[in-house]
Amino acid sequence: MGGPAEGPSGRVREHHALTADTNLEICFQKVELEQRSKTPVHLDIDSTDQHAEVERLVALGATVKERFDSHTWMLDPESNDFCVMNATDR
Repeated sequence: MGGPAEGPSGRVREHHALTADTNLEICFQKVELEQRSKTPVHLDIDSTDQHAEVERLVALGATVKERFDSHTWMLDPESNDFCVMNATDR
């Protein structure tokens, strides 16, 4: 349940994954961030139809913060950020 993962800086970091079935995998990765009042959690959601998933989430109350070629950065109604990734690009 876990193994090395390369972080944004290129350093290899340990991560842990929980897999409920073949369609859901949640990975936890420790990063070095300044301590805040709440623990930051950032989800990346893979979708085979990124644009349709973004529109579905917007209809449910999420907002688009920024669009990139490979993903869309979004905020849930409580301003927690997450990204919708194109699963076919991975």
